[in-house]
Amino acid sequence: MPNRPIKLSRRDLNQPSEFLSFGDRALDFVKAYARSIGLAAGGVLAGVLIVVGIRQYQARQDRLTAESFYQAFTALQGHQYAQAENRFRQLARNQPRRRLGRLANFYLASCYLEQGQLNLARGALIDALASLDDSLFRGMALMDLGSLYEQSGDLKRAQATYREAISLRSSADNLAAELALARIEAELGQKDAAVKDYRRFLERHPYAPQRQDVLEALANLGASPGDNAPTASPKTSASR
Repeated sequence: MPNRPIKLSRRDLNQPSEFLSFGDRALDFVKAYARSIGLAAGGVLAGVLIVVGIRQYQARQDRLTAESFYQAFTALQGHQYAQAENRFRQLARNQPRRRLGRLANFYLASCYLEQGQLNLARGALIDALASLDDSLFRGMALMDLGSLYEQSGDLKRAQATYREAISLRSSADNLAAELALARIEAELGQKDAAVKDYRRFLERHPYAPQRQDVLEALANLGASPGDNAPTASPKTSASR
């Protein structure tokens, strides 16, 4: 609470004895509680120093983490997979609460994929998804994980993983996830679901580059594109 200035009336100024008495009491208070006041000020100063120290430490750790991540990413781009793998693994283990530490497992999975170590890649992706909160990276991780499940023949898990990827509306991989889900449903013999999802894809993305592939997939399932599917591309319609 801010200290308020002491207000003195004309009466106070006309009676110096009372004013001096008030000043003496104030001086006695300061003398009596000087030690307590000093301790309080010291406590505040110590608290400030602790906060400053923590912030400096955090800033230094952020800088070191960023440097390590950059070195690991550079190694990955340079196809030095063993080196990148070690650095990403250390980051994931030592900095799990920092954003780059959480991203490390995602890129660690990339290292494993490049080396054909699919089981290790799957484990790294599962670890990444346990902490990633960025929808873009979650979408990419889910697509990679779904693909690994699909390659291993675990179509049920692939289906669930692709469906989760679709739920991330802001993910850049939504189109691929929708097509993958419909494809898996067709492979599982869930024809009605596959036809429904393929038709929904055409409704949502009528001029997507994958449109012809979807039409062929529907034809293979013995189904029509549906009443709401466009029959021509925007360029064709404009030329008529």
